[in-house]
Amino acid sequence: MNRLLVSSLLLGLVGNAAQGAALLPHRAYYDLSPARVDQGSGISAIRGKLAFEIQGSTCEGFTINHRMATRVTFIEGGTQVTDSQASNYESGDGLQLDVTHKQVVDGNPFSETRVKVTKLAIGEKGVGEITKPKLRSIETEAAAMFPTQHQLILLEKAKAGENRDVSLVYDGTEEEKHFKVVSFIGPERKPSADTTALTADARSVLSTGKAWAVTTSYYKTDDNADDAPAYQASFVMLENGVTTDLVLDYGSYALSGKLTKLDVLKQSDCN
Repeated sequence: MNRLLVSSLLLGLVGNAAQGAALLPHRAYYDLSPARVDQGSGISAIRGKLAFEIQGSTCEGFTINHRMATRVTFIEGGTQVTDSQASNYESGDGLQLDVTHKQVVDGNPFSETRVKVTKLAIGEKGVGEITKPKLRSIETEAAAMFPTQHQLILLEKAKAGENRDVSLVYDGTEEEKHFKVVSFIGPERKPSADTTALTADARSVLSTGKAWAVTTSYYKTDDNADDAPAYQASFVMLENGVTTDLVLDYGSYALSGKLTKLDVLKQSDCN
């Protein structure tokens, strides 16, 4: 099991707000359970928890923090506990990205990545540096966009009734790697999350507004990339920025995320 895949797509699941509309600052918690475990995975059981927080706006930029912990029991015996934490800042104009991504496996530090990239304008190459694990300069492709910018485009297309998007995305969680992201957007629908365990305020947030079922597939773009996606995510995208009905598919197994708690945070005055 590739430990990096445990959390690298999650930065692309937040920031779902249309330009000119408010992104609701919130903190969401999910219980993770197996949606599918293939016979060849070597896994007998897997459970986990996910928490992420979104704050900011297009005028002050977006700050996204998330933490995901999974406990895997293997068929041949033994367990592995992986704790992945990521924090990123993305400017509202889509020209700057700062990412810190850490992983701890069985209580021991496994990896840490720190990346900062800046563009002079949309459509130009990004330049920056990786300071961990090793200091070096990097460039991002001119066509590559950052995660929140990508999600803004997805929501704009959803509102316009479009059902497909293909974008090149750079999220900084895997050093220089870019991903070709193919997204399919379903027709407008009502939010479908089970809200019985949530507060009245949280139920109100989830029961109003528009929503779309979205499936995103992340493909590696390096020379050794194969035709299959590195991972996929399915979720219901609400126009207020909340994500429900989450499924994270890593190929040999998939995790279902049930929303168990939702905290609405203070909104920026400049939204």
